[in-house]
Amino acid sequence: MEQPENPAGSAPELTQAPTPTPEQQPEPESSKSNEPKKKSKLVLIIFALLLLLIIGVGLVYYFVFYNKDSADTDSQDTTSEQTEQTKETVKVDLSQYDGKVLQITSSKDNIEGKVWLTYDSEDDSLKAQFNALLTADLPVNGTCGGSVEGATGCQDMIRHEYAQKTISQKNSSNSFGVFLYPVLCNKTKQLEKSEWDTKFEIYGASACGMDTHIQEKTSTFLIWGQIYYDSYEKILGLYDVTVYDSSQYWIETTDKNSQKYKDDPEGSRYFELESQDSIVDKNKVSDYVMEFKE
Repeated sequence: MEQPENPAGSAPELTQAPTPTPEQQPEPESSKSNEPKKKSKLVLIIFALLLLLIIGVGLVYYFVFYNKDSADTDSQDTTSEQTEQTKETVKVDLSQYDGKVLQITSSKDNIEGKVWLTYDSEDDSLKAQFNALLTADLPVNGTCGGSVEGATGCQDMIRHEYAQKTISQKNSSNSFGVFLYPVLCNKTKQLEKSEWDTKFEIYGASACGMDTHIQEKTSTFLIWGQIYYDSYEKILGLYDVTVYDSSQYWIETTDKNSQKYKDDPEGSRYFELESQDSIVDKNKVSDYVMEFKE
């Protein structure tokens, strides 16, 4: 009889399971628990690197840009201060402009004249004497103090009684206010410096052979004056010329105790026009602009 392959009572054969490869072996528990810690450390390292990068960029910006701007500003301030100090240190010799002649013009071609410069050694300044002819249609407003009989004492001014104020647009303190003299003849003549003191004789009624009681209306007037400056550059530029009605600013200057007045009370009356007092806003008539230039 054949023996059974596995007779009863005999121990069964044991089948040995295959040995797992290293890849198939399960990870130990301790290895799994360390994985989150490694990830946390990695995150912290990345965060620290980013933080260092941000700080580094900030430091670079500060030293490269901010300090540069500060240095540029300091340099500009220093340069500006040095320039101002240089201007104060270097004194311009104003005497070099003594005798220089400037031209007076206007954009509307209604003002033309000259400026004569004279050096004042006592004040170390320049005196600018100017004469310009203004073409303007100013109405007759003469009153001669309201006295027809006193017309002979009105200095040839009975027809047009205006004041003018010339003001530098650069500096309003450079200004001059005076009577706006009516030009009755020689209306195109530009004066020379030697004629400064005789300008009224050249343009006035007596020089024109006119009857001082009548006089003709004119559209030509003399802008004139003199202004002192502490630098040549301040002279050049634009000037506002404002005209004022002075007709109500006559005062009588008659000496009623004089023998002449006693002999001829009406014919010996004298009047003086206080044109300076009329230079107020309420008396403004018109405005013009002229330029002093080389």
